[in-house]
Amino acid sequence: LSKEWWDADGAFAPLHRMSHARMGFIREALDQRVRVDAPRFRPFDGLTVLDVGCGGGLLCEPLARLGAIVTGIDASSEAIIAAGAHASQAGLDIDFECAAAEDLPGTETLARSFEEVVFSSEIAGVAPPQSLRKWTGPIRLKFGGPGAAGHETDIRRNAAELGALTGLAFEFLAPNEPKENFVVLFAPQAGMVEAGKRFLKDEAMVKRIVADSRGGCFFLSFHKAGVLIYAAIVVNAERPADEIAHCLLEEMTQALGLPGDSDAIGPSIFNQTRYRSTLTAADRILIRALYDPRMAPGLPRTEAMARVRGVIQELR
Repeated sequence: LSKEWWDADGAFAPLHRMSHARMGFIREALDQRVRVDAPRFRPFDGLTVLDVGCGGGLLCEPLARLGAIVTGIDASSEAIIAAGAHASQAGLDIDFECAAAEDLPGTETLARSFEEVVFSSEIAGVAPPQSLRKWTGPIRLKFGGPGAAGHETDIRRNAAELGALTGLAFEFLAPNEPKENFVVLFAPQAGMVEAGKRFLKDEAMVKRIVADSRGGCFFLSFHKAGVLIYAAIVVNAERPADEIAHCLLEEMTQALGLPGDSDAIGPSIFNQTRYRSTLTAADRILIRALYDPRMAPGLPRTEAMARVRGVIQELR
């Protein structure tokens, strides 16, 4: 049955006939609420959409073509396989997950994960933050080092999605351009300590961070009164491509003010049980929650946790 999802004359013909009407309704509804100034050819640019019960992705694909960042979930593994295969053939980057609506984490679970991710530290001996840290201005990104060019697509894709979720502008700088504030540096495993010392002079601390990273990758970030002003990511260029893709997404996300891990939700980029190169619906909620205007830089932990539950409830 999964092979028939995209047969306009097959078992799912009624859904195909409804697609135009459904998209018209969605566009009209969104035009009345958000993105009224978006370009006509990509009116959903930057919007994050969760399609619950997505089936073979009949609605996900047109949403993605109009610029939306789309996640589709369905309880049928066959439907998810069909949806993923068709989207891949069409060159569309859509995250499909086999899950039912009731499998999505609840507000309390997401709030607990938010606390674990935002108010923790992965570095042994470093006290976790007790107030919110986040960027407020444009991110001027520069990347380089051995093998960096082979991962430019991953870096740019991550920046585009994270920019859409946070509202931050990502600007890519040429190697000789000055005033970068976000660096992704590739280095061989034997050179990771020296690479880290370019951004942090405390050699003992850098060695500890490299050891904690287990030869993968790590990030450093710096702030003033809760406003992040600089971040650097060091990537082990000798790791397999799938591990590097996971590292890039995880570290670029964490460097935005979500430095910890959490086992409260899964699958998730913050859950270390397996490698991921895409954000889940839960990840996107956590990122958007941090960058909600009500979550101000420097907001104390207690006040932030009292406020974030309402924010997450709205985002769900």
